[in-house]
Amino acid sequence: MDITFSVRVVDDGGDPVKGTKVSVHYPLTHDHGYTDGDSWVEFEKNIISGNGVRTTIYVDGEEVGEPWVEDGDTFSFTRP
Repeated sequence: MDITFSVRVVDDGGDPVKGTKVSVHYPLTHDHGYTDGDSWVEFEKNIISGNGVRTTIYVDGEEVGEPWVEDGDTFSFTRP
């Protein structure tokens, strides 16, 4: 089963930040992408069982959270 989730990165004023590197670490693997003009990046992960996966999310190399991610989730972070 594939799940898809999105991460948004904004600056201190809440404005979009284009081109920010977002890395997502899962058990045994990782992925990364760059925010688009609206400051979103989308990830897709294949999971073997259950409805989600534990992740560690990094924005420009700095850890910002360790959420449990399910299909359709969205997360927003202020750029460190």
